[in-house]
Amino acid sequence: MVNWSLLNHEYENRRHLRKLLRSLDQLYEKACEGDSVAHDIYIDLTEAIRQAPLSRQQRRYLMFWLEKENQLEIASRYSVSQPMVSKDISRATEKIMEILVI
Repeated sequence: MVNWSLLNHEYENRRHLRKLLRSLDQLYEKACEGDSVAHDIYIDLTEAIRQAPLSRQQRRYLMFWLEKENQLEIASRYSVSQPMVSKDISRATEKIMEILVI
């Protein structure tokens, strides 16, 4: 099965990449249902997350964000400001993008 709507994904578009990252669980479900494009994207994203040179803090915030926590919840959990969480998630996304577009 080919998911034509996912076929033209853009890893070099930050907004699109963030959307793909936030839908990682949905990509996994589609992959399990036999969607080959979702499967390829899921593998690309999970490998890029694993390989990206993220700081401990960036990885921590990213993982909670991927689990659908909003930035205010993450900031509250770690007693930091929301802009700090936003900055770390943005930096993490940029590092992941670098892995994907090389």
